Formats: sequence, structure tokens, C-alpha cells
Amino acid sequence: MAQQNELRIFISSTFRDMGEEREHLVKKIFPEVRALCRKKGITFTEIDLRWGLTDEDVALGQVIRACLEEVDKCRPYFIGITGSRYGFVPSFLDIQKDPVLLQRYPWIEDATLNEMSITEMEAYYAVLGTATDHIDNQPADKARFYFRRQRRSFEDEEDENEELQKLEAYQQRIEASGLPIERFRDPVSLGEMIYDDLIEIIKQDFANATPPTPLEEERARHEAFSLSRRRAYIANPAYLKRLDDHANGESLPLIVYAESGSGKSSLFAYWAEKHRKRNPNAHIIEHYVGIGATSTDHYAVIRHLCMEIKERFNREEEIPSEPKELEIAFGQWLGYAASELNKRGGKLILILDGLNQLQGEALELQWIPEIIPHSIRLILSSTVEGTLVVLRKRGWTQFGMQALNEQEREAVIVRYLAEFHKSLNPNQIKLIASDYKCGHPLFLKTLLEEIRLIGRHEELDRHIAAFLGTTGTEDLFQQVLERMEEDHGARAVRTVVSLISLSRDGLDERELAEISGISRLKITAMTAGLDYHLVRKAGRLTFFHDYLRRAVEKRYLSEEWYRNEGLRSIVNYFQETGLSERSAREILWGYKSLDDTPALARYLSNVAVVHRMYEEKMTYEIQSAWKYLVDHGVDVQQWYHRGVEEYRQSGIGQEELFDGLSILSELLMNMDYLDATEEIAREMHHIAQDLLDDRRTGRAEALLGRLHHYKCEYDSAIEHFKRSETLYERIGDHSGIASAKQCIGAVYAERDESTEALEAFQQALTIYQELNEKKEAALVISNLGAIYGRRGEHKQALEAHQQALTICQELDLKSMTAVVIGNMGVNYIAQEKYDHGLEAFRQALTIHQELAEKRMVALIVGNIGSVCSLQGDYGRALEACEEALIIHRELGEKNMIARTIGNIGAVHLYRGEYKPGLEAFQQALAIYQELEMQSKVAFILGNMGELYTDHGHYSLALQHLTQSVEIYRVHEARNLLPEWLEILSRVLLQICQEEDSLPEYLHQYIPELNSVSSEEQNSAGSWRQIVQTRARELAEESNQIAEEIKVDEFLFKSRLQLVRLDEAEGETASAQEQLHAMLAETKDPAQRAECHYWLWKFDNANVEHRSQGIRLFEEIIHTVPKHQYKDRLEELRVHESEPR
Repeated sequence: MAQQNELRIFISSTFRDMGEEREHLVKKIFPEVRALCRKKGITFTEIDLRWGLTDEDVALGQVIRACLEEVDKCRPYFIGITGSRYGFVPSFLDIQKDPVLLQRYPWIEDATLNEMSITEMEAYYAVLGTATDHIDNQPADKARFYFRRQRRSFEDEEDENEELQKLEAYQQRIEASGLPIERFRDPVSLGEMIYDDLIEIIKQDFANATPPTPLEEERARHEAFSLSRRRAYIANPAYLKRLDDHANGESLPLIVYAESGSGKSSLFAYWAEKHRKRNPNAHIIEHYVGIGATSTDHYAVIRHLCMEIKERFNREEEIPSEPKELEIAFGQWLGYAASELNKRGGKLILILDGLNQLQGEALELQWIPEIIPHSIRLILSSTVEGTLVVLRKRGWTQFGMQALNEQEREAVIVRYLAEFHKSLNPNQIKLIASDYKCGHPLFLKTLLEEIRLIGRHEELDRHIAAFLGTTGTEDLFQQVLERMEEDHGARAVRTVVSLISLSRDGLDERELAEISGISRLKITAMTAGLDYHLVRKAGRLTFFHDYLRRAVEKRYLSEEWYRNEGLRSIVNYFQETGLSERSAREILWGYKSLDDTPALARYLSNVAVVHRMYEEKMTYEIQSAWKYLVDHGVDVQQWYHRGVEEYRQSGIGQEELFDGLSILSELLMNMDYLDATEEIAREMHHIAQDLLDDRRTGRAEALLGRLHHYKCEYDSAIEHFKRSETLYERIGDHSGIASAKQCIGAVYAERDESTEALEAFQQALTIYQELNEKKEAALVISNLGAIYGRRGEHKQALEAHQQALTICQELDLKSMTAVVIGNMGVNYIAQEKYDHGLEAFRQALTIHQELAEKRMVALIVGNIGSVCSLQGDYGRALEACEEALIIHRELGEKNMIARTIGNIGAVHLYRGEYKPGLEAFQQALAIYQELEMQSKVAFILGNMGELYTDHGHYSLALQHLTQSVEIYRVHEARNLLPEWLEILSRVLLQICQEEDSLPEYLHQYIPELNSVSSEEQNSAGSWRQIVQTRARELAEESNQIAEEIKVDEFLFKSRLQLVRLDEAEGETASAQEQLHAMLAETKDPAQRAECHYWLWKFDNANVEHRSQGIRLFEEIIHTVPKHQYKDRLEELRVHESEPR
């Protein structure tokens, strides 16, 4: 029988007189039916064993058996076509070549004596003879017959008379059966008839067929493999009990190890099926590495498991498509499953078999979280090297499988052969069981599989001796291939098994026949001889074990030219079959295997290809392939420029062009190709406007807004988001309106324009709440909390975070819950409630670690480091930053790498460590410049300016601070200016106080100095007045902005700087008066210490202020030992009465 949702139909016809008809069916009718079936999720497979058949093939002893076996596989679907010939009639001698044929189909002997053709044997076995005693199969009740009106094709009249008589008698037997018959004139009319009948079958028998989801396809692969491994499996009770105990317990994950081919897969397959039967409601997920969509790809493993969790536990979250994002999210999805299990009860059994078959960095297994919830019973298998060493470092539970003992070997021998109604004598069983090599289950089963295929009983001893004479399993597989070559020809075997090995997902018989030019009959017979060693995935054949793959590679693919020729033939074939998910996968795989980067880039730059792959949810494959190309030095943007131009010139419609470009822009933006993305976004905008399509125009505007936001071009970003909002309002898309407002709020928040950010977020929140989009609402509420925190409105901030937290917990959004708790921690830190903040960070960290969210773990660890820095624990701060940096580097997150290195630089700045601080800032600056993140560039430049200031390098300080301020001004990030304006002002004042003559470098920063004469430059008056005036302007601007944004720290510093300028200009009394007022206003110990310090500086005789300053700085240094505080304290202690 055909598999579910497969229309597998047997085509019976003579081969010499049906060439034109067969050509028309294969090249015109069947592809159309196949395309229709694909849309409905049906696998259409036509079995025409006459295609490509030669007289030499017919002489093979196993031809008839192969035909009849295929008839069984296709039941109940059968098509019989007759032309002007009755067909090849095998002789009695022919059938004697295949003893198995007579044993399995005893009626064949009488059929041969009655001179029945192979064509009629097929119809007889399918339907005509099913009512007789010797054929007890169900008839192929969907059989159809088609008779061609006669035309001459015989060499002489004698041939014609005899052949016609046999043909007419055969047709009369069909007519007498009452089966449907139609008569055709030519290939076209036959094609129309068969097409109509197949469409009717599809309507009747596959009415409810739907395209399989990616999960259903993946699950089917593993189910098929699991089924194949359970055949004749004799379980070890101790192994089954060990797995039962693990499934029912709460111990750490279980590692099952043994050498390759020891039966780990069979054990898992058998136990999982047994456990399901005893526990019908159990959640069991099996993943056999090497069987999935991409056999050695750990991303495919993660994706399969996430898809299973999403369906089983009704999760609404989207599974990431970008490979690294997918890896990061794996722990989070395990967390989702654990959360659901905790609510519902029960456990999830997760089986990962064959981890050693992964490749590259995946073998390090860092993608598997180290902390697995107890409700997830993880079982893994590995060979005894490589991955086992890595897993043992985790301290997980483990047990090793042992070789089969002699008694177990005997049981396997008897049981396996009995399933095929075969047996050996006791001496033969003893001989095999006593050989130590048969303790390896794969060796033993391969040997038994070869034995069962031996047709002559008297040859068994010779073959057994030969098999046992091999050196081991790999050598035995060479004998398997040698036997195949003897049966089917060396060239044919080499071609077919090489093509299977080189393909990505395996190949079906039709594809193998069309690529190789070898007849379907020969391929069917050949693959039947390898049945135990092959697995069928979605109708395609692939190897089930690495031993066979290695044997094929060693025997046939060691020469690069032959390997490349095979890969090219596969790629060329799928290039000609038309664009589909199937062809795209094989073509990508082929080009990568050939290491043909130009061809791969050319294929991926085809916008139509990318569009189709995106529709087929192949984003992951696209981005993986581009990552491969980028790693090989390919310029992505250059290739896409070419691809877009070709797409434009292809004559497609404007709507289709927009949609293709939209998909392309998303992919390019995900890969950080911002310039190329912007170019495409602007073309999309132009197209949408030409189409008068508001929805598409809104999408283009939103994309442009995201781009400008990412590039810190805030005004432009807001402008585009507002246009997007207007367009969505015009068409009544409320979700789009809310999204636009949320984006606008995010831009304002980044610019520290809190009032505008609050307004935008509040508006977005109102809409999301009206639409009952709770998840989006929670995110906005958390953003509101962050804004309140920045404004110093900590009570409101905490209330907002608590509200967001309640929603997240209600919806069981564990990751988002952790994010909100982390935001609450930030709010506590802003209030200097460090213990509360650290506790929140630790709670968030625990959740992120459980979910294996490495990026968030690094972020929280970095936050903890920042708290340690604020508390003066600089050693722990550096440790935390280094810990976070390792993770960010592992994830390749340049932005976060730069941020963390910048934090390391800040710690060195606080400690007064010039050289390491400068090195860290320079590293961070280089990364931010590469990423073109201008606001971050400005921030690091400002920090470098402060570092240079602290160490008296005023020229460099001015250079970096001025650059920082200029960048902020260009990007209109006015709210980020106060800190750097105050430091700039401070540098200028210190120059005035420390330099006797005008420094030359000041001219480029203060143009008014160019009018100062050389005499005045060396005097104390004129130039200092100009510089101090400029310093005052900077301090006043800093103070004005600080008052607007209500940031107390900047407000205090700018006021203090203005006080110092007053004192420098001779207004000492006024300066002292202002300091006393500031002292009365502030309760912050550090600010009070600064006030006392400067009051003492302005009047060294004031012992009270000196004493208060010493006391406060001593208290502060115990918790925050900044080098500036230490310098202040030292000066207060040493210079008791030093005049100014």
C-alpha cells in the first residue's frame, strides 16, 4: 500500500510500441498532476518500470519479482495501457533464475507455461487474478485500462497475426472483468484521458488532503526511521528499565553511549513506541540526527524541537528564522514547555539520537542548555568519542551499551530470519553467534540481511564464511556493495548510490532514473537489495547509517572529479524541474558542496528564487547560505544589486516587484546591510505610491523609519513613522497605527525626550488594549516604566513594571517576565537601592539561564557589573564584564561586544587607570564606527575625552569631546549633550587656571582667539577672558538642557561648573552663596562632599568645610572608591592651609 497522502500508481504497458505515449505522459501529463498534488500536500509517484528498459534488463532474473512487488506497493492504483504488442513473454528458464519469485508467487510457474507476458502478469496480479485461490491480495479496485486503436508496427504478417491474437485475448479478459476501459487514438488523447481519471481519483480519495506543515514533514521522517529500526529488534530488559527509570524520575539528563552501530537508535525507537503504548498521553519527541531535513545541522535539530513544542503546548510565539537567533531561543522554548508541564502536570521526553553525526562547531554542543528543567526528561546518545567527552564535562547521568553476548546473538539470528520465513541450521547459527564481530548489532544485522538475499541454500556456508572473514563492519559494507555490483552492474550501482549520497534530502526512484538515465526497473531492483540500509523520507531514499555512506564515499567518491560530476548532475536536474522548495534545497546544497560560491551567490541573488523560498518559510536556509558566502568573502550587496536589476527587467508586475523587494529588504536588514536595504526601501516606496496603495506605502515608510532609527537619524525616523501612521489611519489599520506610535515612542525614548515618548507609548497602549493584544500592551507598559524611571518618577515606574509583569505572568511569557524584572532592577538602581536592584537582576538572570537565553544572560550579568561598579566593587565589575563579553563574542554580537568593552573602559576610568581604560575605549570606538552607530561613537568619544581630562591631556580631551558634541548635534540628540558640554566647559576652565600662555591648539576650538595679538597671548588677561566666556556658554547650555530633561546629576554638575566660573571671574562671594544654597538642597553624599570641597577651595581657612569634606569622602570611598574621590580626599588632608 502507498503511504498516507501518497498517490502511487503503477503504469503497466509494453515498452517497444509505446514510446511516444510514454514520452507524452512523463514530460507533460504527470508533471501537471504532480504540481497539482504538491499544492494539496499529496505525493504523486508514477511507477513505470518500462521507462528506459533494455533487452539486457529484461534478461535479469529479478525483473518479474520487482514488477510484482511494485504492484503491491501501489495498490489500489493501477493503469494498464495496450498498444499493438502483447509484450515480452518470459521463458520457464527465465523464472528459474529467481527462486524467491517462485516461492513468493507460485502461480508464476503456470503463467509462464501458459506463455503469459510480463504485462499481463502485472494486470493479473493487480486485479484479474485476485478472485482466484492463489492470489489473496485485495484487488486494485482503482484500476483503469486504455486500449490504443490498432496501427501497424510489425515486421511481417506472421508476427502480426500471432501478436494480435495474444493481445486481443488479453484485452477480452480485461473486458470480461468489467473494469473501466477507454480507447485512444494518439498520445495527446491518451494524456487527456489519464489526466481526467487521475483528477477524479484525487477528488474522491484525497478530498481532505492538505499540504503537510513543516513539522508534519519533519515528524514523518523520524517516524519512518523509527519504524525501520524496530524491525526484529530484541530488547535488553536492563536497558529498557534504565530508560523507564529516567523517564519517571527527576535526575539530570541521561547520556547513552556506545560505538557506532551498536543499536542505540533501535533501542530508542523500540522503547519510545513501547512507552507511548503504555502512556497514550505522554509527550515524546524523537529526533534522529542524520534523518532530519538537514542531516548534520544542529539548527535543524533545534527548529524541529521548537516546532514540536509550539504545536503540543499551543505557543503563539514565532520561532526565529535566523540561525543564531534560533540557537539563542532554544532554551527559551524548553522553558515554555516546562512552564506548560508545570501547569498541566506530566513530563516531556526528549530523545536526541546520534549527536556525534553533527559537524563543525555544533559538536561542541554549546547549543544544548546546561540547565534542563526536571519536567523535561532529556535522553541523548553519542559514540564513545568526541561528543561524549563534551557531555561528560556536564556531570549528567550516563550508561554505556555493551556488545551483544553469544546468547543474544543467537536470538537475533533466529528472530530476524524468521520474519522473512527463513532459517539456518544449528551449526550455522553457532558459527555466526560465536564470532566476536557479531557482537556489533549492525554487523550482525547486515550479515543476516545479506544471508536472507541468497537464493540458493547450498551456497549459504560459502557466503557465511566470506562475511565472517571480513575485518569488521566497514569491510562488510564493502562486500555488500560488491554483491550489488555483481547483481546489477558496477557502473549502475556506483551511479545510483553516489547520487543518493551526494543529494541533500535523498532522491526518489523517478529522480534517480531521470538524473542517471538508468531504467526505473533496474533502480527498483537495486534499491530493493539495499532495503534494510535505506530510509524513505517523503518518498525519497537516503542512507540510514554512516557506515554505508562511508563505504560509498570510500569506494566511489574518493576522486573529486567524479564527486563534482555527480553534484553538478543533481544541480542541473533540479534547475530544470522548476522553482520549488524541493529544488531550492537541493540546488543550495549542491553549490555549497561544490564550493561554487559564484554560482550559489548568483542563485541566491535571484529575487524570484528568494521570494519563493521566503513563501516556503525557508528564511533560515537563505540566511544560512548567505552566511556561508559572507564567510567566503562574497559581497552580498553587490550580488543583490545585480539580482534586483535583473528582477526589474524580467517584466513582472509592480505589485509582485514590491512584494519581492519587501522580502529582500527584510533579509538584508537582518544581515545588517543597511545601505542596500535603504536603497530597496526607497524603490518600494516609489512603487507603492505609483500603485496608489496606502498599505504598501505604509510598510515602506515604516521600513525607512526603522532604518533611520537604527542609524540614529532620529528626526528622519520619526518623520517616516508618522507618515506610516497617517497611511494606516487612512485605511483603518489600527494595529499598524499602534505599531507606528510604538516605534515613534522608542525613538523619543532613545533621545531622552521623555514627554514625547510617554505620549506616543500611551497612545499605542490604548489601541493595543482596545484590540486586546495583551503581549504588545505589556511591552509598551514596560517601556513606559523605563521612561518613568529615567524621569526620576520611580513610583510610577515601579507600578508600570508591576502591571507589565502581571500580564507577562498571566500569559506565561517567561522570557518577557525576566525582561520586565530586569527593568525593575534598573529602576531600583536609579534610586540607589542597590540590594533591591541586585535581587531583581538575580531573579531575571535565573529565568534567562533556565531558558538558555545567552544574550539576555550576558546583558543581566553586564548590569550586575554596572551595579558593582557603582558600589565601588571594581574587581567584581570587571569580572562580570569579562563574563558577559565572552558570551557576546560567542554570539557574534558586535554592538554588545562594543558596549561591554566600553563598560570595561568606564571601570578603568573610575579607577584612574589610564592605559587599560584608553585601550578599551579605542576597541569599542572601532566597533561602533564599523557599525556606523553614531550615537554610540559619540558616547565613547565623550568617555575618552573625560579620561584625557582626568590625566591632563587637554588637547586630546578637547578633540574627543568636541567630536562627541558635534555628532550629537548633527543627529539632533540634544538631550544627550549635558554631560559632555559640562566636561568641555571644565576642560577650558582648567586650561585657563593651569596654562601661563595661550595654547596653540585652542584656536581650532575657539575662533575668537585668532584676533588675540601675540603679546596678549602671553598675558593673563585677554585670551583667558575669551576662553572662560566660551566655557560659560557651554556650562549654561548644559544647565538649560539638564533642567528641561530633569536629570539631577547633570543639573548639579552644570550648576557647580557655573559657580566655579563665577569664582574664577572674581565673584567669590556670589559663588560661595550659591554653593551654600546647593548644599542645603541636596541630600546626596557625593554632591554634599563636592560642595564642602569647593567651599574649602574658595576659602582654605574654612576648617569646617575641610573637615566635613574629609568625613564625607571617607564614607563614600568605602562604597565607591572612584579615583576622583581619592584625589579630593588626599588634597583635603595634605593642603590644610594652602592658598589658592
